[in-house]
Amino acid sequence: MLIRSGRLPWLVTLLVGLSALPVVVTASPSLAETAAVLRVSSQTAEGTTQTGMQRLVLGTQGLNLSFLRLNESVQKVWLDNPSRVVIDFDGCLSGGGLGGGDNSRIASCSGASIMRLRQLPQAIDFPKGIFADSNSTQLTVITTASGTRKVYLFQLVLAGGTPPYGMVEIVPSPLPAPAQLVSISQEYQQKVLSQLSQGLAIAETRNQIDKTSLAYQQLTATIALMQSGKPFAEAMQQTGVPSALVNRLRGYGNAP
Repeated sequence: MLIRSGRLPWLVTLLVGLSALPVVVTASPSLAETAAVLRVSSQTAEGTTQTGMQRLVLGTQGLNLSFLRLNESVQKVWLDNPSRVVIDFDGCLSGGGLGGGDNSRIASCSGASIMRLRQLPQAIDFPKGIFADSNSTQLTVITTASGTRKVYLFQLVLAGGTPPYGMVEIVPSPLPAPAQLVSISQEYQQKVLSQLSQGLAIAETRNQIDKTSLAYQQLTATIALMQSGKPFAEAMQQTGVPSALVNRLRGYGNAP
């Protein structure tokens, strides 16, 4: 009937035209969100800034934590609540893993730089009271590179649903701008000067320093040079003041 009515050529033309249209593939929202990357500076991850411990949201899709950009190997990991989170690595841990111990295995270890964190759908049934019942837990990661060890702290937030990112990269901290370097050095200079001045006043009050000694003369000369703008290290080198005395007085001046 379709052939006799002459409609077949029209139908073929329509199908050919539709097949020529571009095909658009739209990723699901969960895949798009999971593929996002969160980049955290190493300084922030070490907790050396005023931002506090770095929070990482751990949803039901899992999370990759990478130290590749730092060229550091994970040496050891501590997880405060292992009843809610499991961890895997892209290689063996240079410090013996979560438990440690096998020196022969450590010697041949190539190191791990990526951690896979996954939240369990149901907590492991440990005896009650061993781990706190909380929606967050602390993760401590110890890394090593060229003999230098670093400690990174993270607060894992155990959330539901798709996480806002699927990869967290720990990246090198940016170098301070020249103006920032000047500001930091001046701040350090003033801090040391204040510590020495206050420490010396405390030592004099306690009769712990002989004002006729060479060390006292060197110390007061160091303070005077710093007040005139001489950097702390250069002032110490010029006067030859004992470093042990300087450190003790700085400790006095730094006490609350």
